[in-house]
Amino acid sequence: MLRGVRSLAVAGVFALVVVASASADWAGSDPPITKMQLERLPSSCTKEPTGEQCINAGVWYLDHARAKAGLAAYKLPASFPSLSPPRQWFILVNLDRIQYKLPPITGLTEKLNHDALASGVWRDDDPHPSNTSGITTWWPGWAGAFYNVPMAYEVVMWNDGLGSTNPRCTPTNHSRCWGHRHSVLWKFPRGSVLAMGAAAGNDSHHHRGYAWLFVGGNAGYKPTYAYTWKQAVAEGAGTNAYDPGPSPNSMCHVPIAIGMKLPGATRAIEKSHCVVGEVVRQHSDYVPGLVYQQHPAPGKTLDAGTKVKMTLSLGPTT
Repeated sequence: MLRGVRSLAVAGVFALVVVASASADWAGSDPPITKMQLERLPSSCTKEPTGEQCINAGVWYLDHARAKAGLAAYKLPASFPSLSPPRQWFILVNLDRIQYKLPPITGLTEKLNHDALASGVWRDDDPHPSNTSGITTWWPGWAGAFYNVPMAYEVVMWNDGLGSTNPRCTPTNHSRCWGHRHSVLWKFPRGSVLAMGAAAGNDSHHHRGYAWLFVGGNAGYKPTYAYTWKQAVAEGAGTNAYDPGPSPNSMCHVPIAIGMKLPGATRAIEKSHCVVGEVVRQHSDYVPGLVYQQHPAPGKTLDAGTKVKMTLSLGPTT
């Protein structure tokens, strides 16, 4: 079950930026009001939320959202599914910043990653930097109960307006609508030293949580980068034509065959991008001619062409 991303909250000292209400200081424009949320997802996401198939499903939805906005797909390193959540988040953020002609954030720091984890993910809340020395601008973000980073980021970047899962974007209060997107596309003060932190883990409700921090500092701010944009580019960020595979909507979404006659069950299976597998006929107490068992179970979303085995009733033995 998905939970909505929280609206931005800002606290602390120095010149902090309330990005959700400062529309003049972010780049680009909000997406068109069209359906951009996550829809059908592979069943593998339940057991392997950070597995390649589930990650690629999230990337497909990201590319789909970009296409609706008239933009090219995300160019990701070939190793993207195996990268750590902070690095995945960092790459996606910078690709969108570059798309809108903003300077990429220079790098991730272990300190800010830990701040995002300890004061954000674990507390189920927007994080804050533990040390603000030299920092002149910062803002946080949080999202909860998404299978992986691409899915959380898709909602943050492309589904944060009216009708989305953002609980503070309402018909009577638009001030927090698209605030998370605006934070990604924020224009740092000229000459700022840029850094970022991100984290993923179990939050206080035992759900998968995500938190991030964007930081701008003065000349005295000297972060120690653990992973830089230069490294990400060397790995293929921004250049590699990443293929996330087919649409999750084109996968085999196993229909309910039980209770149907074989011709109807066959049509339902084929319409759902599945294939009729072995058909076994056995005596049973069920009505003759009806399917009374199937495998896989209905509702699962599996690879296109998955075979569905059915057991057809011959009626009771005499």
